[in-house]
Amino acid sequence: MDTLMERLGQRSDVQARVPAAEILTIAVVAARYVSRRYERAVQMMNGRRCWRERIGVARVNRRLHQRADGIAESLEVLGEAFATGDVVII
Repeated sequence: MDTLMERLGQRSDVQARVPAAEILTIAVVAARYVSRRYERAVQMMNGRRCWRERIGVARVNRRLHQRADGIAESLEVLGEAFATGDVVII
């Protein structure tokens, strides 16, 4: 997720304790596995100790809303790349 964000020109805030890539990973897990319930995705990821520090649901919601425009733009770019076949996933 970090590499993808770099390629799309998205940067994490240097003051943020939790990188944007981790927040987006929680959003992906929520969308894919727990019916878009961020609370359950946060609990699941914290329970598996996926991060350096525990992440709160309020922080996830706040950061997702801050990044909403960038996320939409990134998804648009990805969609175009997949449509033209100009993408390689490793």
